[in-house]
Amino acid sequence: MFYGAITIIPSPFEGLRSVATPSKIFNVVSIGNASIDPCLWGLQKYISLHNLSGQSVMEIKNHVLQVKTILDLDGLDLPKWQVIAYNEIIYGIKPWGMPPYHHVPTHPFRLPSKVGLLPRIILLTNYTISKFNTGIDFSYDLWFKRENRTNGVWPGDAELMIWLYRHDVNPAGNKIGEISSKVIINGTIKSVSWEVWLYKRMGTGWLYIALVLKKPVREGTVGIDLTELIEKIKPLFKKYLGTNVENMYLMSIELGTEIFYSKHIDVEWVLSKYIITAYNKNISSLAALSDTLQRFTINSSSSIRETGGLPENTKYTSYNQFTSETSASPGETTSRTVKGVHEQDHSLAVAISLIVSAIIVFMYVITRK
Repeated sequence: MFYGAITIIPSPFEGLRSVATPSKIFNVVSIGNASIDPCLWGLQKYISLHNLSGQSVMEIKNHVLQVKTILDLDGLDLPKWQVIAYNEIIYGIKPWGMPPYHHVPTHPFRLPSKVGLLPRIILLTNYTISKFNTGIDFSYDLWFKRENRTNGVWPGDAELMIWLYRHDVNPAGNKIGEISSKVIINGTIKSVSWEVWLYKRMGTGWLYIALVLKKPVREGTVGIDLTELIEKIKPLFKKYLGTNVENMYLMSIELGTEIFYSKHIDVEWVLSKYIITAYNKNISSLAALSDTLQRFTINSSSSIRETGGLPENTKYTSYNQFTSETSASPGETTSRTVKGVHEQDHSLAVAISLIVSAIIVFMYVITRK
């Protein structure tokens, strides 16, 4: 059963842009069903330096996402494996929280949510990595927590990266094996191999897992069954965290490009389609991939809107305890601003919410009398 789809790209918010610089390393901007952030988190320790220049720009042009990062880091001498940026699209709530204007769709599923309550999720993208002069990867980044709280990531939590493309870099940790799965690649469903990398204690102590496509795709359409991949690495959660991944909360699904250190960085990429589809878990991976391919092939004309949803008789619980009072951690910040149409949209939403609340209170008082 097809529950529905969320179209993130193409986006109807033509002209929206987010710019980050060495002195302003975060800038979350809503683009409808998700938000974008150039996220120069690797420069967080060096904001006070005055000999760093350049910028990273993410912009909606012709309804697709165009990303360009040019940085001059002559003042830094870092190892080549140091991540400088993760230009990202964020769906859900990051473990460190999100600004109040960040939209979290409720259909066909909502994040954060317990993994065991999620439907089968297919992630479909069309992208081009057009230019780079340093190590990069194009990847998904997912965060799993024991508790649905935006207080950072700690021992007992986990990060899963899914690398669709890489150049001159490896994930953290060591390669521990391989798995296989079916994926959509340029209009065809194929069986592919993934390298499995693992690092037991990343950052503040969380478990890090990376799945790396053995035959990387620099340009084209790629669709993956996220549910199947999580199922395949379920034993790692049990072995290293002592828990069933289905009892953990998936906080967010992020997609973007990690950019690694170079004194002069020049990277460009384009995301022309990003659609998330959801299905009943009883449907096979092959059936879900086939249906997504049929509905949303790259040459089809998909509407720029959120469609579908869970049937009324489906028992489904979503979780969202988001609060704007979040704790920052290394690599993140909670003081982020956005200008223009989204401030107006958010203000309107707040006004409507206040009016509805006032009506409810008024009716309560009247009934009490």
